Amino acid sequence: MRVCSILLVLAVGISQGTAQSTCPLGTAGPFAGMAVGPVALTYAKKFTLEIVNAFSATVTVAGKQITLAACNGPASPSAIVVPVASVSVQQTAVVGFLERLGKLSSVSSIDKQYATSDCALNLPTTAASNAAVTFGSASGNLDVAAAILSESSPLAMAEWVLFFDAFYAGTGNGKTVFDGIVSQYQCLAGKVQKYRESNEAKYGTDPVVVISASDFKANSIIAPTNIPFWTTVFTDAGGVPLIAQDASTFASMAHNADVVFDATFEGATEYNIKLWSAIHGGLTPTSRGYPFLNGFQSQIWRFDERAANGYDDFYQSSPAQPDLLLADLIQIFDSDFNTAYNPFWLRNLANSATYTQSKGSNCAGRTTFSQYFDGKLCPSRDYVPNVGRLEKPASLPSSSNTGGSTGSSNNGSNVSSGSLTAGVIGGIAGGVAAGLIVVCLAVWCIGKRRAKAGLDERDRGSFAWVSDAAANRRFVRIGEENDVGLGRVDAEEGTANYLTARRSG
Repeated sequence: MRVCSILLVLAVGISQGTAQSTCPLGTAGPFAGMAVGPVALTYAKKFTLEIVNAFSATVTVAGKQITLAACNGPASPSAIVVPVASVSVQQTAVVGFLERLGKLSSVSSIDKQYATSDCALNLPTTAASNAAVTFGSASGNLDVAAAILSESSPLAMAEWVLFFDAFYAGTGNGKTVFDGIVSQYQCLAGKVQKYRESNEAKYGTDPVVVISASDFKANSIIAPTNIPFWTTVFTDAGGVPLIAQDASTFASMAHNADVVFDATFEGATEYNIKLWSAIHGGLTPTSRGYPFLNGFQSQIWRFDERAANGYDDFYQSSPAQPDLLLADLIQIFDSDFNTAYNPFWLRNLANSATYTQSKGSNCAGRTTFSQYFDGKLCPSRDYVPNVGRLEKPASLPSSSNTGGSTGSSNNGSNVSSGSLTAGVIGGIAGGVAAGLIVVCLAVWCIGKRRAKAGLDERDRGSFAWVSDAAANRRFVRIGEENDVGLGRVDAEEGTANYLTARRSG
């Protein structure tokens, strides 16, 4: 039975090591304050947590159950003793949760490609050691990282903080941490929803975002992984997300895109605008016919933040930080939303922005990840987007997107055809009126200059030359004649004779 239990632990990417020699818990069971039975999870679908009694709990990943036993309770040889004294991190998406719980000091070893945040850079970057628990995928079966990254929304990923806190017997206050994450996230998403409810009938739909990824080896455009996740977070952030599956769908969607977002997992590849352009058919920030391309104000975004070791932090830390993720995205659409907040992972490829560098020195004075950001993410200011056309394109490509986790889904369908038609007609009428005014001013100026040069009689008015030209049934082409600094007619048949006679007379 013991052998089977240990193999079961290894199968989910968590290896059992040596137990701790001392127990930091008191006499009360760490799970005593929780009801016996399954813990109700609000968002996460890929794990379960069940309280057995005051001293024991189980976590289940993809149907594989792991028993956790408190160090101050009855001995259970087949269980992992909690709180664990040390852990080894050998896979992605884990370290952010330990940092959010304030448990980085328990990390005895971490592979350097996963040590990418400011504070994680100070950890010993070695292979797996004889830690109490190793988070990794050495077994090649069900690993924790794959389960986390397959959750369909940011808050579903973040709820895994309860999973990790169970390994620390609740001493990381996972429930409180998660409640704080949800509060910040919903505050931000709520401001977007408030804008939608109060302004959309007046201004039109939200900015249109085309989301895609790149295959560096094939030099091609592909769909991003976990499409439901991206459509949810972009909807909550204030966008209308469209997913490009390949070069063809990207090309059709790009003509309606206010923003383009690249969700490529780049690894250690240097991703810049030159590489992006080569993959995307030679498009550059100065290409015409694309709303998202406008020189240095072009909108080609991605997430990364690069550590000095050459690896990116986004996939290591973001699953545990959806509040920061949403705050970053909102800054794309409303750059004035929070002037006290500097985007964390966000980078604009279009203006050749350099990578934000994570540095171990930035960790000084911080004991938990959230300590640095709490209270800074959701300002009192209202959300008002300042990027995009803020109106529905005449033809928006279809996309199989899903709505946001806050119920704030918007795919542009809530804009009435009447308001859209009125807006289009008003725009056309305004353009025609402006054009007529410009033409009249040009005709008037040419007439004044002709009279001043002696080509027309001054008392005949500045528009008389037009009727004269029309009477001779010739369409005139404005040009420049010798030393006469005026717009005049190229001499041609009757019109030329008329002008010559006027000039010589």
